Amino acid sequence: MSRLLANLTKHNGETFYCYSCLDHFTKESLLTDHLPYCNEHTPQHIIMPETGEEGVLEFKQHKFSQPVLYVIYANSEALVEQLQNIPGKTISHMPYGYAYPIIGPIDGDTCLRVWRK
Repeated sequence: MSRLLANLTKHNGETFYCYSCLDHFTKESLLTDHLPYCNEHTPQHIIMPETGEEGVLEFKQHKFSQPVLYVIYANSEALVEQLQNIPGKTISHMPYGYAYPIIGPIDGDTCLRVWRK
């Protein structure tokens, strides 16, 4: 289990995990203090609703929706730079460029397309 959860923290020493709630601790004494409180609850697990069940959220009040005349799709690019002088940081993302087309209401015409480097 510790190999699966090892990338949750950048702590260099030994890490102790609670197998009930998957929380991590840097000292075994902290984990020991945590366990009595955590054992009062059931372990975490995800239960997904079945298709067609009432628990599935969906938008039903379409009468309140308004038509959108223009849609903007945005995208940005970044260069990854390796850092060696700053302790605790290994990489830096440098903005490189961005693009955004603006789609109009008439047959999905692209009104404006912008790309910058």
